[in-house]
Amino acid sequence: MINSVDTGGVYIAFPTSETLKPIYRGAKTQVNCFHTKIGISKVSFLNRRSRYMNTFHGELVFTPLVKLLPVNMSSVEKKILQRLKLMNYNRVGNAREWFNTNDRKEVVNIIYAVLGELDVPKLIL
Repeated sequence: MINSVDTGGVYIAFPTSETLKPIYRGAKTQVNCFHTKIGISKVSFLNRRSRYMNTFHGELVFTPLVKLLPVNMSSVEKKILQRLKLMNYNRVGNAREWFNTNDRKEVVNIIYAVLGELDVPKLIL
């Protein structure tokens, strides 16, 4: 069972600025407000959000979508990324979780559709 304690799960994040910024210190891949990150936070959403806020100097929207048990995170992430690839969402540079889209509503709908097909414990936020 999943409780309301911050355990991590699936989130989306995106910069709010048009200025390209590296996805982490020293990275060659850069993103801006026209890109969307679909990720898994294995420890906690608060920790992951804090790290992204530092990387993007506070110019970021971070939205937790669903909590998962740690044992299910990798398989759920794999299914979501496979679906996005099938639907021709292009990745940004070499980053496998950053996509060249700012249609967050559609991305969230895809994530929820994939989660609905999987028989894993989850808590939709």
